[in-house]
Amino acid sequence: MMKNNLDIIALQEIRWMRYGEINKPDFSIYYSGDNFRSGMCGTGFIVNKKIKKAVIAFTPINKRMCSIRVKGKFNNITIISVYAPTEEANDDEKDEFYEELNNLCEGIPYYDGNGTWKVPGRNVVNQIDHVLISKRWATSIIDVRTYRGANCDSDHFLVKGVKRRKWNTDNLKNEGTNENFRNIVERRLEGEINNARSIDEEWDQMENAMRRTAEEIVGQTNRA
Repeated sequence: MMKNNLDIIALQEIRWMRYGEINKPDFSIYYSGDNFRSGMCGTGFIVNKKIKKAVIAFTPINKRMCSIRVKGKFNNITIISVYAPTEEANDDEKDEFYEELNNLCEGIPYYDGNGTWKVPGRNVVNQIDHVLISKRWATSIIDVRTYRGANCDSDHFLVKGVKRRKWNTDNLKNEGTNENFRNIVERRLEGEINNARSIDEEWDQMENAMRRTAEEIVGQTNRA
């Protein structure tokens, strides 16, 4: 999580009993498992300490499904972690799963964004893990990619969705902070723009300078 700069990771196959929350110095784990025995399915989330205060609610549904709601600047975000039945499961189990998933999705507040990680659990290298988001919030996801080198203790690759950053622009209302931001950007760009070999390279240098300075001076909001 720290190495790949992730805020929330959806988990499947946790295989812990019941449900709960485990708090560590750098992250918290929310989990939802079988009520009667361990080693069965299990879903959950790891939440970075940076956004722990933004968590509104964690809702454990059963061993195959849970959700977490996070406070956002303009709208809250609901994320669902699921572990779907495999093709070998009987039809009743599949029907029950998708009915519960549908009920959970329908219960999400209209103004929330939502995402679902679906892991059928087959030991096959294929494109079966996805990040789903409502069309209404599609522009808030700017990149999705897999990390094959990440140690997930799973036969699945880590799938990372990158959410558009929300800078704490209120800090720039302070005249001193605003001037400091401009001065640092200008210093970083001195000499670099003149050495750019193309308009694309020039833009990359400007974007990098502003992003680095924003991270140091402006900061991101504490809400997702």
